[in-house]
Order: sequence, then C-alpha cells, then structure tokens
Amino acid sequence: MGKVECCRLDGFELLFHSSDHLPPHLHVRKPGTWDARVDLLFTTSEALAFTMVWPRRGRGPSGREQRRIRSLVVQHREELLDEWDRKVFRQ
Repeated sequence: MGKVECCRLDGFELLFHSSDHLPPHLHVRKPGTWDARVDLLFTTSEALAFTMVWPRRGRGPSGREQRRIRSLVVQHREELLDEWDRKVFRQ
C-alpha cells in the first residue's frame, strides 16, 4: 500500500493498494471514520463514483466531502492514472 504522491486532500489519506485490481481507483480514508474506493475513470464533475469499503453500512463521505474528493479526482485525473499505472498495474 502506498500513499498517493501527485496530490493531497487535507483531512484524508489517499492510497493505492499494491497489486490491486482493475478498474483504476484509489482509496480515500477519513481516519477512524470510513474508507471509500473511488473510481478514477467514472468520477465526473457531476458525480463521485465510489464504493464504501469500511464501514459497509452507515456513514460515508458527506456531500461536502464528496464534492472535495470529486474535484480532486477531476482536476488530477491524468496524474492519478499515471501514478496508479506505475504503482499498481505494473507491479
């Protein structure tokens, strides 16, 4: 598991799991609260494509948090995909 290096989001951990699966995604964690798998290809400026990893039920990212994550992914999509390719896919 490695931290995302191309961008940051205050208050969250951004991670790639080594030897993870397709489609390209990153894990966004709010420590002690939730962990979401965010799809890099299907997230748009209108919608965050994510699946909750933990907790499986209950609270996930708030609307404000989803907007912040969505904005980061849209703004840094190419860098995130390049880093995912280097750290996950080519391992």
